[in-house]
Amino acid sequence: MNKAQESLSLLSTFHYIIGGMVAFYSLFPLAYWNLFGATWFLLGETLAISTIISGGWLRKYKGYWFSWLIAFWLCIYLPLGTVVGILTIVVLSRQSVKQLYFGPRNIKQ
Repeated sequence: MNKAQESLSLLSTFHYIIGGMVAFYSLFPLAYWNLFGATWFLLGETLAISTIISGGWLRKYKGYWFSWLIAFWLCIYLPLGTVVGILTIVVLSRQSVKQLYFGPRNIKQ
């Protein structure tokens, strides 16, 4: 396993952890039992499920742009989501990672 594969595997684990945390903390707005609480609950659960899916795809080297988009959305979840989001963006920007996703001949320099 090379460095790019190890980085993606570690990021995948972090995405699972952050996804679980977001899913748990998005339950708190339901205590208000109004439209505001329901809206934040649905947005939080959508982000949590998307983060978990992105974690699975990082491990399988698919969904490059989906993982990139979720990394940006994770940046609003302070402070851990911001760290994981920025690390994901940095790792996905590497040429070695792009070769895992797209193959060596489809990379634009």
